[in-house]
Amino acid sequence: MIHRFAFRTRRSLLLLAVAVGVTAPLARVRSASADKVKDDDIQNFFLKIPDNWNFGRAEDFTKQSVVAVADRVLEVLADGKTAGTGQGARVMLSVQDVPKDFEPDYETWLYEWQMIESQIANLDGGDIPEDLAKKDSAAKAKLEKPLETLARRPEVQSLLLSRWFGDVKKQPVLEPDARGIFIGHMPAAEMKYEGNCANLQGNDGPCQGRLYVWVVRKKLYRMAFWVWPNQYDRERLRDDVDSIQYNYETPKPTAIPRKAPDPTKGNDPNEPKADPDVTKVFMKKDLAFQFELKKVARFKAVELHRERADQKHLGYRMDGIAGPSSCIFELLVYPVKNAAEPFSVDQYLSDFWTMFLKGHPNGKLETAPFPLVTAKNPFLSLPDFTKKKEVARPEKRPGKDKEEKLTVNDEEKLGIITESKMVMLSKEKLHSTWRLCLMGNAERQGDEVSLQYILQSSDFCYVLRFVCRRDGIAAFKDSIAEILASFALLEPPK
Repeated sequence: MIHRFAFRTRRSLLLLAVAVGVTAPLARVRSASADKVKDDDIQNFFLKIPDNWNFGRAEDFTKQSVVAVADRVLEVLADGKTAGTGQGARVMLSVQDVPKDFEPDYETWLYEWQMIESQIANLDGGDIPEDLAKKDSAAKAKLEKPLETLARRPEVQSLLLSRWFGDVKKQPVLEPDARGIFIGHMPAAEMKYEGNCANLQGNDGPCQGRLYVWVVRKKLYRMAFWVWPNQYDRERLRDDVDSIQYNYETPKPTAIPRKAPDPTKGNDPNEPKADPDVTKVFMKKDLAFQFELKKVARFKAVELHRERADQKHLGYRMDGIAGPSSCIFELLVYPVKNAAEPFSVDQYLSDFWTMFLKGHPNGKLETAPFPLVTAKNPFLSLPDFTKKKEVARPEKRPGKDKEEKLTVNDEEKLGIITESKMVMLSKEKLHSTWRLCLMGNAERQGDEVSLQYILQSSDFCYVLRFVCRRDGIAAFKDSIAEILASFALLEPPK
């Protein structure tokens, strides 16, 4: 077994370091200012800049296929009295079609690597088996040579070097490095160059530049940074650049292989259909925990060990895998009578927001509304994903180092949790009936949806929890609905 930490790259560790550290009261919660974020579903990017930066005119750089440009100009230096003379920093993001002569199997290899990464992510923090770790390393290494070859092209490097060399034929050829480099969860190649050039006010000065190149979904992405620092960089321009780099996201991370399987139809050739444990369908009944539900096709039941402390409240678990996409279902069961450690619904709800932020530190947060509970739309129904809305991220409060949890009422106002009243299930009136939906981008895993239902009978409190990664909602939407429709309460044993 290989411990997961041994495989975290320097980039991955830095990604973890930028996690949002403070949750503020609702009155101070807001999303990133609209003029500090640029995103595009078609071009597939999410670029966030610090508050002291400003976006510029990308149309001035159309020859380089630039879709976003932003600057920070130091009007006054860190001493508070010296006027700047053009020191500052700039970022440019370029998006264009992949060259026709680029490695035709690259995205197939990228897809295969993402599938392995998905398997590792589904270990939920456990040790990585040595054979899987070797597959992961080999799959990542397979991507490095095509990326480095692409990044070595003069026309690709020209986005960065044009600041120093007006003629592509006169610019040097930088040597790219694709070992352990990631941008927005995508393997990338990195190049660096330093030398004097015109700064943001046209004055000649020392400049540090770096360029990142990556490919996904048939698009070539280039992100260039230039920094003209003051002495010792007391204005922390390089920290700004790091922040932009590590906050960048790829909204649709799943690669498109040559013959892309359709996850919505369950025809992924990598899906283990031949496994009888996957194809088997039956009703799971648990008299001790007083529930029954359907073990559906395309999900594999996970063996439980309730003698273990971390599984004593786990009523059932089954996992669905469709290529790099997945859906994990867990049913948690807590006694409400004479419990040594009583389960608090309010505490669980207030912790939900904080824990989700930790696991999804960057990118857009969204939720989707649940339908009103009616005979046609029971409590255990899916939300309407066609009506997604953005959820505001917390604003860091000065002087507050520790996280401040939102109250249940605050979370209701944000729209990420909703309570239903007078809910009946199996002829029993339920209590503490809540539904939760929150979507974000998980570090190293891509798009993730957390979908949860809380309901309390006279004897137990049940939490039905779905975690869908990548295209998991599209792949398993019908299966999730089938699981929800099958859940029922059983009479206690006599």
